[in-house]
Amino acid sequence: MRNEEVVGFLGYNIGKEAFAPAIYSAFRKVYSPFAALWRFFFYSFYLRFHLYYEEILQIAPIAVSEKVRGQGIGKLLLHEIEKLAKKMHIAKISLEVVDTNPSAQKLYERFGYMLIKRT
Repeated sequence: MRNEEVVGFLGYNIGKEAFAPAIYSAFRKVYSPFAALWRFFFYSFYLRFHLYYEEILQIAPIAVSEKVRGQGIGKLLLHEIEKLAKKMHIAKISLEVVDTNPSAQKLYERFGYMLIKRT
């Protein structure tokens, strides 16, 4: 938070336990109404039908407000989730990113995440 405004959010799950359940109002604080609705439905669908593995921390979703992108918020969120995984003795972190988000892909690659393309 900056000045009482949510500027970034990172949800995760380990196995079927989700840290951040899908709540539209949380997405609306970061995105425009349409973008928030689209992401809310995608994330709700993802949680319901995704295969889960107990030994992997799955990041879903990660969001940074458009107003503060490029200011290190995404880096901070990834750094903190990696510290949490280490504390919980979880060696693998997984996330998904769409091809149309090259800036996020570059951030993840800088953190050492490897691309595994799925079709």
